[in-house]
Amino acid sequence: MSNTLSSWGQYASLKYVSFPLQTLFKSAKVIPVMLMGKFLNSATYAVSDYGEAIAITAGVCVFGLSKEKSPSAAGDKPSQYA
Repeated sequence: MSNTLSSWGQYASLKYVSFPLQTLFKSAKVIPVMLMGKFLNSATYAVSDYGEAIAITAGVCVFGLSKEKSPSAAGDKPSQYA
């Protein structure tokens, strides 16, 4: 019962979060999972694995949260004398 209610609450809360932010948090989830695996399960990861996790998160952050400016936002107003 609690699993069903928690799933419902999770999906209901996603209505209030933008898609780029959801994607960013999903990609950033790799870093804490690796850290918890290291500290709790004594798992070993190569330094390159940590580098890849950080690069993926940074890439998603840059491309997912950058927005293309509309002409009105950039200050390009149509001329009234055209």
